[in-house]
Amino acid sequence: VNEKEYISYNQLAELYLQGWTLLNHTYSHYENTYDNTDLLLADINKARAWMKNRYIGRNSDMVIIPHGEINPYLINK
Repeated sequence: VNEKEYISYNQLAELYLQGWTLLNHTYSHYENTYDNTDLLLADINKARAWMKNRYIGRNSDMVIIPHGEINPYLINK
C-alpha cells in the first residue's frame, strides 16, 4: 500500500466502504516463502494487524499468498 505502482490506503478504504471484500495478501510480498513458514506467518500477522488497526480487517484472516505459493503447513484442514 502506498508504494509505487500499488494501491493507496485511500483507495483501499473507498473499496471497503463500497462493500468490497479485502483479503490479507501479506505485508511485504516476499517471494519464496514456501519453505520459511515462520517468516510467512509473521508477514501474514503483520498484515492482519495493519488491516485491523485501520478498521478494514473484517476479513484479515483470509489470506492470499503472493506469487501463487502454497504452504501446506498454513492450510487449516
